[in-house]
Amino acid sequence: MDPIVALGLDQPLWNQYLIFMNHLIHFNLGDSVYYQQSVVSVVLDRIQPTVWLVVYAALLAPEPIPLFLFAEGREILGEPLASALAGDGLIEAVAALRTFALLNREVIEDERDPAVTTETIRLHRLVREVAAVRRDAKAREAALRGLVEALTVVYPEAEEAFTDPKTWPRARRLDAHALALVDGNILPPKGSERRFAEILHRLASYRAGAFANYSQVRMFEERALAIREKVLGPQHPGTAQNLNDLGLWMEFQGHLAEARPLYERALAINEKALGPEHPATATNIHNLSRLLREQGDLAKARPLQERALALFEK
Repeated sequence: MDPIVALGLDQPLWNQYLIFMNHLIHFNLGDSVYYQQSVVSVVLDRIQPTVWLVVYAALLAPEPIPLFLFAEGREILGEPLASALAGDGLIEAVAALRTFALLNREVIEDERDPAVTTETIRLHRLVREVAAVRRDAKAREAALRGLVEALTVVYPEAEEAFTDPKTWPRARRLDAHALALVDGNILPPKGSERRFAEILHRLASYRAGAFANYSQVRMFEERALAIREKVLGPQHPGTAQNLNDLGLWMEFQGHLAEARPLYERALAINEKALGPEHPATATNIHNLSRLLREQGDLAKARPLQERALALFEK
């Protein structure tokens, strides 16, 4: 068929206009020559990732959001966002939102090292408020669960956050958003309690290593411990790890009497659950012996230190 006839361009202008309005009312915008599919399909394909990006971003803090959170964590966030943001999907979604002035995109220099920069986005305040109002409880919990899991993928591991300053710029960019997700008034989303506790643990490690802010460290670790005790049980090695870490922060603050029962309980759990020669048990023995030595109880500290040394040498 002649393309002129197929497109209706042989009709009088007034008839072309009526045909166009009829199609518009029925949301029939024709086919895209470039994409070889209906214009409606093309539009919906672009809308979907932008909608989901706004839904997730609105749950985070009103601070610049690092794009690497979505780029590296998209698969953890699940469908439909994982597929929508694949390839150039994230860039296209951000571009679409910028077109309508729904967010800003900016490059943030690290406060301590200007050579380290991060691509970020920031939602418009009204967009955040509208997204918050329109979320139902079930959708909100699902999005929170996805963000908690994604954050454990992109946030530096606890040991790195404590000892390696090279990880601190990334932790700084994520800090406000991690805090927003584990705020004291927010309960862990069902099914993500262990990861929720892990975020608290990593926040504590970052604060201990970067700022020596042990009051916050203690608060985060105590909350993480309460969650792990409830989810894992009081005799689980994961609970023992939390007890050991909390004891360590108490020891650093000089609260030796408070740290001792934490170390002792961690040791008792791991001896039973993992065995007397497990590396985690050896660490518990070493920490307890060091604490006893600091308390001046050398008679009890020495055999424990000798036992720990023997285990480390194996």
